[in-house]
Amino acid sequence: MDDLNRNRPLIICGNGAMAQTMFHVLERTHEVVAFTVEDEFVQQRELLGQELVPFSEITHRFTPSSYAMLIAIGFVKMNAVRQRLYTQAKSHGYQLISYVHHSVDLHNHIVIGENCIIMEHVAIHPGTTIGNNTFISSNANIGHDCRIGENCWINGGVSIAGGVVIENNCVVGVNASLGHKLILGEKTFVGAHTLVVRNTAPASVLLSPEGEKHRLSSDNFLKFSGVV
Repeated sequence: MDDLNRNRPLIICGNGAMAQTMFHVLERTHEVVAFTVEDEFVQQRELLGQELVPFSEITHRFTPSSYAMLIAIGFVKMNAVRQRLYTQAKSHGYQLISYVHHSVDLHNHIVIGENCIIMEHVAIHPGTTIGNNTFISSNANIGHDCRIGENCWINGGVSIAGGVVIENNCVVGVNASLGHKLILGEKTFVGAHTLVVRNTAPASVLLSPEGEKHRLSSDNFLKFSGVV
């Protein structure tokens, strides 16, 4: 399955890297008719050959009952911007689609909300629920019986053990790992390559130290270390 709800022509909300990526992903399966962003971010009226419409004008140009929308915006302000636009688009009456790459094996007993984006080679084990408006990047592994909240952002290579609860508006960085049955409190930020083994309070930040610069050059390091 490439996506869900592909019946109506599609508007992509956003004009950044995520929106442009999703345009290229979806143009093979959808009729993408326009981009839209909040008015203050409209610096040009065209993007990738499509019209870029101020959000305040979108319902006048594209009737909500006839068009679908995908909110394709990053985790700005701990996903609050994406959450706000999702809520506004839904209140206008637009159908919010979800996209699931065809490489994702949708086992029984998996629930995926609306306006979710799940990229290639994500493993989602049975018993897992993914809330509305959540993005999961490539090669993530989500264990059995997890509950991922709304408006979350899970980056590539993340490994989540079974029974984990990720509350709303969390961000999990590239290649982070979450231990068995823990709870990430709402708006927790987990940095890249970070191991989390305990529950977190809301709005926590967990970071692992970055790699240390070695005193030797790469050629000398290989020479003296015996690696090769």
